[in-house]
Amino acid sequence: MKRNHLLAMTIGLVFLAGASTAGAFGLEFAIGGWAQSPSGTLGYKALSADDILDVEQDLKYDDEDRVSARLSIDMPLFLPNIYLMATPMDLTATGEKTDGFKFGDVTFNPGPFYSETVLDNLDIGLCYGLPLLQTATFDTLNIDVGVNVRI
Repeated sequence: MKRNHLLAMTIGLVFLAGASTAGAFGLEFAIGGWAQSPSGTLGYKALSADDILDVEQDLKYDDEDRVSARLSIDMPLFLPNIYLMATPMDLTATGEKTDGFKFGDVTFNPGPFYSETVLDNLDIGLCYGLPLLQTATFDTLNIDVGVNVRI
């Protein structure tokens, strides 16, 4: 059993090594910016209109700029390409509401309150490039088809 696993791993490494020396393996890393403008309303088990919070007026969240990062790994033809992306979002502020409100089972009295919202997005994608499309279009068009999971 161990011999079969060792053989499979060795064959896999040979394919990867051969593919990387043949130029079939690629790596791309990118850093970008994201201008976050939180807006809208939210509530949790809202019983009345007073339990609905406006993100800009009640929570006092401001616009923020965040860094996002992406890693793309082009694999040999028989393996799917891998796409990883991280986009953090962390909003904190001291808001104020003149009327008391309920958020779920917690009752807040009128006046200032502190809130924090964390929405970190992690994307993991597996995709295949359409074979020979890039070659047929003289390196001007490349289409990947796959699945993306956001955590």
